[in-house]
Amino acid sequence: MKNKVSYKIAFTIIELLVTITIIGILSGLIVVSIKGYVNSANDTKRKQGIDSIRKVVMVYGALNFGTYPTEEAGCYIAPTGVTNRCTNLPTLIPDLVNPPTDPTTGTYYTYVSTGSSFTISSILSTGFSYGYNSTSANYHSSIFARLPMYNNKTSIYGGEACWTAVTDSTSSLGSVFSYTCGWNAITRIGSAYGFQAGKYDMYVRTRASITSSISGGVYNSTAKNYLIQFTLPNVKNTYQVLYAGRITLTTTILAQSVSTYFAPSGGATDYIDYIEFRYVP
Repeated sequence: MKNKVSYKIAFTIIELLVTITIIGILSGLIVVSIKGYVNSANDTKRKQGIDSIRKVVMVYGALNFGTYPTEEAGCYIAPTGVTNRCTNLPTLIPDLVNPPTDPTTGTYYTYVSTGSSFTISSILSTGFSYGYNSTSANYHSSIFARLPMYNNKTSIYGGEACWTAVTDSTSSLGSVFSYTCGWNAITRIGSAYGFQAGKYDMYVRTRASITSSISGGVYNSTAKNYLIQFTLPNVKNTYQVLYAGRITLTTTILAQSVSTYFAPSGGATDYIDYIEFRYVP
């Protein structure tokens, strides 16, 4: 009788290492994917929370001739006992006595209002803030960059223009220019100044010696085209923050020569205090 020969199938050390490596990579991808889904779900809840508060505040404004509860310093939309809690908001709008909270941290959303406009904001999982501003009626981040127009700096927090730095009775420093100066009030935009690809809402803090309008825009001198052109109407002799419009910056545009410009109206002395760019998530 012949002896039967039995064979055992076994993995070599190299095969085991390859298998373990593949399992590790797949596990890592699964973890990253799950985390991405969780972050996305939490960000959706944050946006829903902001939108629910927005609707309540908008109803209040509609019933009160376009005015909103004033909270100029900014505060948390939170119940009694929370530090830096809004005081006027829950008093005037009882529906916000027990407001929604952040789904992961349990913190409260922030609110700021001058009475004529308001902003509600929170922080997304990406680290960018997200909010609603009634002036633009858009959802966007809080200030990504504020470019003061009174220093000749070539950085994200500076600008350059044909102006005279002045001390103003309603503000500290600002840029003042006349119609004889042409296109001016320039701030540079690009990856070298901290910008990244995406959408940005632009706001301008400005005033004029007499009620007038100021034209402006964002010009790409490399491609020789405009990203946006706008007119700020009814600029009065008191500083106000006006919504200028939305621009989209691609990686190609960020590598080109792009800047803002402003063309003052004739007969008025115009002031630009700063330009704000708010990132749109």
